Amino acid sequence: MPISLPGLLGDVSSLTVDEKRRWTDESVEIIGLTAEWKGWNQRLESFLGPALKPAGKKPSPEQERRADPSGGIRKNQIYFEKAIEGRTVVALVWPWGDNTHFTLKLYPCPD
Repeated sequence: MPISLPGLLGDVSSLTVDEKRRWTDESVEIIGLTAEWKGWNQRLESFLGPALKPAGKKPSPEQERRADPSGGIRKNQIYFEKAIEGRTVVALVWPWGDNTHFTLKLYPCPD
């Protein structure tokens, strides 16, 4: 049985999800609050490890390639990646210009 991506996040009931754009075993896309980023980051790091590309660092060509199917990755965004059960899982975090929200995308990357 393939991994459930929402299951990797665990119980998120203590964190605000302004909008669930996608919440399936294969893909997660939510809008969260920047004020709660610490809690979200702890959840991501617990199963993916530290961000491979923190905000402010230029993405590598490989990170750009893997992020491209979900909209790409820019210097101000965050990129996580880890092989889990034989699949590469990628998480992208895009801060919004309003400094209040962020988009989180979590998906398996086709290699």
